[in-house]
Amino acid sequence: MRRIVHSTLICASLLLMACEQTPTGQVAAIVDGDEITIQEINGELASMRLPQSFDPELARNIALQRVIDRRLLARAAREEGLDQTPEFFIRQRELIDNMLIDQLRDKLQRAVATPTDAELSDYARSHPEAFEQRKLLEVDQITFPVLADPQALSALKDDHSMDEVAKSLTDMGVVFKRSRSQLDTAMLGADRLRQIAALPEGEPFILPGPRVITIAVVMGEQAAERDAQAMPSQIADRIKREELAELLETRLETAKSSAQIQYQAGYEPPPKEESPAT
Repeated sequence: MRRIVHSTLICASLLLMACEQTPTGQVAAIVDGDEITIQEINGELASMRLPQSFDPELARNIALQRVIDRRLLARAAREEGLDQTPEFFIRQRELIDNMLIDQLRDKLQRAVATPTDAELSDYARSHPEAFEQRKLLEVDQITFPVLADPQALSALKDDHSMDEVAKSLTDMGVVFKRSRSQLDTAMLGADRLRQIAALPEGEPFILPGPRVITIAVVMGEQAAERDAQAMPSQIADRIKREELAELLETRLETAKSSAQIQYQAGYEPPPKEESPAT
């Protein structure tokens, strides 16, 4: 009995201490002893993306309430035991991995130097399709999700029109969408454009993507609008993105070369092959 009374007194004392805490300095609020910092509020404000004309004090208070609400709902979820489920641990691992990758990307991005004027000029000259000669291609296109078996696309190698492609996909049981659209030459790149230009008139081409496959044929083209004043900034951003992508790829290849990866039979990565050019 004495032990129970003693434990109760300890809990009561801890609760009283939590109630006596006062938010000061970098602590904006305290929820049952759990501190919410100004840094957390600033992070919430960034995610809200409010217009600059929005009242700063009101925005800050709204952000704080959102953090408090999220903290209380998370506590309710823990009380339900949802933080002990397999689904939670999988999602938690994914979120932590993505946050770490974002931190790595930010760190590498800070190491990317601002291009010089000479580098901007050289890049623009070597990528005319993205700047001085940028165009919008009018296309008849078919899109569908990436197939489980990439080799299935080889069935389209003898199709020389969009109607033939559509028939082959229908025979394969592939659900697709056909529409008229535009392709920006800046997104295609010089190598891809040369491949498209070398095709006979009306010959479809394949644009593989991470989630969607696009098959298209060029129906016409028009010059894209260009902002001469904004172009240097656009070129600089593109150079920085490409350099950052190269840095990330280098880090990934280094990590793969030193990692020991074992696959269960049937889970091996597919061989890297070029998608067939229809």
